[in-house]
Amino acid sequence: IPKHQKQLLITKNAMQPDDPEKWLIQTCGITLKALNDAGVICVKGHENYGNGDVTPLFPSHVMSHHMVDFESMKLIMQLPFDSETRQLLVMLSKFDGLHRPVRRSEKRFLNNAHKAIKYK
Repeated sequence: IPKHQKQLLITKNAMQPDDPEKWLIQTCGITLKALNDAGVICVKGHENYGNGDVTPLFPSHVMSHHMVDFESMKLIMQLPFDSETRQLLVMLSKFDGLHRPVRRSEKRFLNNAHKAIKYK
């Protein structure tokens, strides 16, 4: 379980079930803090992430436009600007969302691409 999700579970378990509003505010604060710390958003004028101006940064646009989850975005952001193909492939292999069976319509294209690759 990722660190920010563990923190959410601890917070959820520590809250009283009769105060869902307080739990929701704390949960949003933890999430905003994680996004801010990762450089996905910028929160200014905040006190414990309860109030303030939230400004989306470029990674947040990538996340929302391409439906990239937070953990995957953190992996993308860790890549150096001039990363090599090997680094990209290692990073992509760590994405949980990309691991799915190949569709029948995709097999021919992938097989042809595999044949066209020249290995060194």
